[in-house]
Amino acid sequence: MALKGPARDGSGLPSNVWGFRRWNRLVALDIQTGNYRVFSLPKPQSEALAYPLWSNPPAFGVANHTVYVGIGAWIGEFPSQPMTAGTSVRHGAPSSVRVSARIHRALSLLYQESWQSVNADVAFWNCSVMKDPSRAACPTGQAVVSHGAVSLNPAYFNHGDVGFPLLWASLLPMSNADAAERAVDVARLRAALRGSLMMVSIAQPSAKALRSLYPGGPPFPLPGYTRRGGLYWAKG
Repeated sequence: MALKGPARDGSGLPSNVWGFRRWNRLVALDIQTGNYRVFSLPKPQSEALAYPLWSNPPAFGVANHTVYVGIGAWIGEFPSQPMTAGTSVRHGAPSSVRVSARIHRALSLLYQESWQSVNADVAFWNCSVMKDPSRAACPTGQAVVSHGAVSLNPAYFNHGDVGFPLLWASLLPMSNADAAERAVDVARLRAALRGSLMMVSIAQPSAKALRSLYPGGPPFPLPGYTRRGGLYWAKG
């Protein structure tokens, strides 16, 4: 039988929807003796395959003395007599080129989404709350705040989840150097999520009400920006 776990994903990002559990182990149980053996199942690495795999169970097949378990492009060979046989043989590991491409996509996604959320928070305060007349501190010089940013997306506040692509990118196995770069991006995104005033603006829908609520200026620090004169200003 296939089982799910762990209880949380450990991504460091809000993930109440997509990050609950995944198929992570296979248990062979002898119903006569009660003996059992546990085999680990790999974490899906493809962003195209991983989401369905968290909800759809693995596929099983039997041929001769081998039990085949399929998870996306990965196929595992498990012994039909698991209590006495050796370890499983696994096939379908992605090539190094494919792994590198996935890591590049994951890091690019986290970098872009984290800065988009930071800049959207800045624009929300400078342009929508403070009505900065010069608009000099508004990203790209536009006063329209993009709700495509995770930090300002109502879906984040409704579901407490950053969405599957970001969760995939935050959990993809990678080397220590790449993981260190990812940690910086995840920390930036978390700062943007903490600094978002979208939830507050629901209770205080007018710019005047928000300014009265935070008379000292923007209440949260954001990466890449300083707080001065009641506005966010880009560093450097």
